[in-house]
Amino acid sequence: AIVNRMRKDQACIPYLASMENPALDLLIDAIERANHAREGLALSGLGILNDSRFVQTARMNLASTERRSRAEAIEMIEGLGQEGRILAQALEERYATEPGAVEEHPELFRELLGQKRDPWLCICALYAVGMLKLKGFESDINPLQDHEDRTIRLNAALALSSLNFAVKEHIPKQVLKQMALDMERILFLRGVLLFSELEGRDLEWINELSVEKKFKSGELVFTEGEPADTFYVILRGKARLARGKKDTTLALLDARSSFGEECLVESGNRTYSAE
Repeated sequence: AIVNRMRKDQACIPYLASMENPALDLLIDAIERANHAREGLALSGLGILNDSRFVQTARMNLASTERRSRAEAIEMIEGLGQEGRILAQALEERYATEPGAVEEHPELFRELLGQKRDPWLCICALYAVGMLKLKGFESDINPLQDHEDRTIRLNAALALSSLNFAVKEHIPKQVLKQMALDMERILFLRGVLLFSELEGRDLEWINELSVEKKFKSGELVFTEGEPADTFYVILRGKARLARGKKDTTLALLDARSSFGEECLVESGNRTYSAE
């Protein structure tokens, strides 16, 4: 069942990517991460049935960026009986270097909205349906307004609002507006290098902790030598990092770049200035 789910979800990614809409980036990322987790479960199960050290070696090779190492890993797995052959076939599709034909998956969003195994997948599907204004899912979305997960409830209401359907009266418009902004910021945070490996729920938590602050051109963000207590990500505009009395430029940073990371690992003072 795990391998079948892997193959089915993996086949949906080219379909979503073919739409070329940034609103789908979170959903594609969520599906890929869910498949990575299933791959780990399938390999763990294979390790129980076979030599665990052999499977661990294959697992390490799969994690390699080299095509040859991955191919060798899949070949190793294929030799582990019927279960290995089934998993190897799914892995070949997952790590194929040449994109396959794009197949239509008209029921994909309905399946994602109805599944209960991964709340974040549901959230990303709701966001995509609302942003793309996809019709025909109103009956699937409406019950989710009563879901126990607050983010699912609000994204369900947000999707219905985008589709011009009635939203439950107890959800203020300002709350929906904030939810839309939060999802945009989570999508933005996904593109920040430091956060690129985090799960969707972790990005949601970081967004909750974040505060947006505006600076004028040439205004100091912080000064060299002052206590380091804040980490920054550039939402819009640019930043210059400089050091010393001569104000030597260390770096010029654009949107999605980050600075001030020293406060994340240890307490201390700033080793440069930022403006």
